[in-house]
Amino acid sequence: MKKDDRTLLKRIGIDALGVLLIIGSILFGWIPGPGGIPLFLAGLGLLATNHEWARRIFVEIKERGMSISETIFRDHPVLVLTYDILAVILLITGGILFSAATNNIYAGLSIVVFFLGVSLFLGNRKRANKITAWAKNIANRNK
Repeated sequence: MKKDDRTLLKRIGIDALGVLLIIGSILFGWIPGPGGIPLFLAGLGLLATNHEWARRIFVEIKERGMSISETIFRDHPVLVLTYDILAVILLITGGILFSAATNNIYAGLSIVVFFLGVSLFLGNRKRANKITAWAKNIANRNK
């Protein structure tokens, strides 16, 4: 098999997986928790490796998400402390709901509450950015 054929097969495989993830985001978007958003972003990210239109959409979504994050998670001391307290309350509530879940509604609600707590915890004080920078630093050190 020639190198051009392998490259073409790789591109087709990446595109097919990207499209399947986007279709999966539509099919699984109604499930409690983060829903189809991560699947959609993963599919769009895969399509962005081969297509400029997908890259432009992906960059636009990322920029708008960062702007929303900057608006929500401002560096006001009272707001920062409030978000930390709320994150802990949501994490504990999600755990309690999940342990007491007797049906799928409570289990789904507990997952939503837990993910809200994790999102608040990671978004506040820009912890997600710090974790990403730390991981990149370790990856660069190991090269």
